[in-house]
Amino acid sequence: MPCSFGCPSQMASSSSLLMYDDRKDPPNDKPGNNGGMSSNAWTVLAKTEKWISATLSSAQGSGGQNPYSRKEVSYVCESSSESAMIVANIFRRVKEARCVGENHGQSELTRAEEGGPSYRPSTLRQTQVMVIPNNNIWNGDFFVFNSVIESINVARRHARDYVTEAHWDRMDSLEADGYDDPEWSVAVNCAHLHPEFGKKTPEQELEEMKKEEEAGEVDVNLLEYQERRLQARRSPYPSVVIEVRATPPPDFGKPAVPPPVSQTESPKSGSNDASVSQEDIMKLEQLFGKTAHLSHPTHHKTRKEEEEESAIGGTIQELSAVTPLQMAQNYIAAADPTIPPTAAFTESDSEAVDEAYEFVFTNIAMMSETVRSMKANGKEPQDVRHYVVMPRFVTSAATSLEKFSHQVLNILGAMPDLANRVKIQTYHPEHVSDTKRSPMPIIMLQWDDSSTNDE
Repeated sequence: MPCSFGCPSQMASSSSLLMYDDRKDPPNDKPGNNGGMSSNAWTVLAKTEKWISATLSSAQGSGGQNPYSRKEVSYVCESSSESAMIVANIFRRVKEARCVGENHGQSELTRAEEGGPSYRPSTLRQTQVMVIPNNNIWNGDFFVFNSVIESINVARRHARDYVTEAHWDRMDSLEADGYDDPEWSVAVNCAHLHPEFGKKTPEQELEEMKKEEEAGEVDVNLLEYQERRLQARRSPYPSVVIEVRATPPPDFGKPAVPPPVSQTESPKSGSNDASVSQEDIMKLEQLFGKTAHLSHPTHHKTRKEEEEESAIGGTIQELSAVTPLQMAQNYIAAADPTIPPTAAFTESDSEAVDEAYEFVFTNIAMMSETVRSMKANGKEPQDVRHYVVMPRFVTSAATSLEKFSHQVLNILGAMPDLANRVKIQTYHPEHVSDTKRSPMPIIMLQWDDSSTNDE
């Protein structure tokens, strides 16, 4: 449930006019999936917005204005309580922020072409606060929430090494432009807030006490500064702060134009250098092993050749009618005869990594919901399997797909309710094992309810 506002500096005082009134909103008594009550979205947004405004106001003090209060900030309340779905929505917000930055860069390039050398491009900087109030595990345990967000950021950093189709398209575009049109720099940062932000384990507290004893003195000003920084990130609810910044490429100055190269004199028409003899053609035939033709008579196709070409054309049309999803289903049915009849196949044309993460975790959320429904009906969950077909994602790099699946497992391992619950297997046209060489990239997600989370 998105809800955008103006700058926080306009709402610094408690009597500022909000874009909503939580007192007039009816109570929300809808139970959440995790056993708790789903929070009222308007109340959550109002409380978070007031806390941020108060934090920015206190940071300004009696001195100058806080520069962060001038940024454009929007707020969104995550209504889901399912961990996998929340992670999918985090990646969706990251993807949307990236698209906003890329579109801003494209529009500025168009304006620069229309405005000429006198046009000065503008830098984009936007922030979105995603409030997550309905997950009881994340609300009550800072260490779990912190581990999940750190795992997401680690996965995003590893994505820089993947060989994606978007990377090849960008390289082809730069090569076509002669590398004269540098791209805009689009950076998306993902930070987090929590009511217990900065909480330390007993081991960490003991280690700090030992360091203080070894130092022999305590810097009170430093401790106060550190405490203020922690207080500035202790929000009423677990939140993710997504910031996008699009900046123009640096101007290193245009290189000097090289002088034109003088053309060599063309050979005279009567010289022997421009003539080609029969002996030269014979040498070329011996070199390439092919017969050279001095003349090119018109070749009339026989009826047999026309029939063969017609058959090939019909086959191509038939193959083009088969979708990637159908090709994946046929391949899996032949490669794995033990595939359960309840297996689900989903397809995505994702090329970007953040979009692929969103799609995979959406499938995991669907599997979790299926298992929950089966248990509610008294059935034992088994053979819950999804095949995620992505025909446009890392099609030329099986290693990238393997690394991608490892990062999915790392994020799942940070969530107690999903750790050791999902097994992943990858199929790729360039897989090292011939038994897993599929027509397109496929990720198999298998729910494993036999493992326990107490290990």
